Amino acid sequence: MDRRVRKSRQALFDAFTKLMVEHPFQKLSIAMVTKEADVNRGTFYLHFKDKFELREQCIDMHLKQLMNSCTGDSQELFTSKKAMLTTFDYLNANAAFYKVMLVGEDNTFFRKRMEEILRVGLNDFVESKTIKDPIDKEIIMQATISAGAGLIEWWLTTRNDLEPSYLVERFWNIINVEW
Repeated sequence: MDRRVRKSRQALFDAFTKLMVEHPFQKLSIAMVTKEADVNRGTFYLHFKDKFELREQCIDMHLKQLMNSCTGDSQELFTSKKAMLTTFDYLNANAAFYKVMLVGEDNTFFRKRMEEILRVGLNDFVESKTIKDPIDKEIIMQATISAGAGLIEWWLTTRNDLEPSYLVERFWNIINVEW
């Protein structure tokens, strides 16, 4: 992708993210986004059909970055505390966006998408446990995903004063009980 195209798209994503923190999605207009991004409407329409497509692609971009943060440099998903801490650090750095998405109008859709990423991230972790019964493995997987998503939502919307390392240490201890 051409450098100028990437720069325009990123400016639109950044503007949209900033405005989502300040305004409900229904109140956002393309004019507001283009003004904030310092691009013209034509540039917007070169990249997106409407604000719904912008939102969808912005969510995709952030969730892709979340997934990349899960793997870190080592291709370890949540199988290590280090990989989990990298993810929580990423969430902390992008807390405003994730908080808006978790408490906004489409929070159910967004949360399901985030849970899919957690499922991928936690799959190897759960598989590494010596659990004989496949049903128990499914239950443990779903409970861990729900707990992780719930912890992230609670932290970002209620207790963002807690350090990522503190949360990771506690969560790691909880999910590493012997089954």
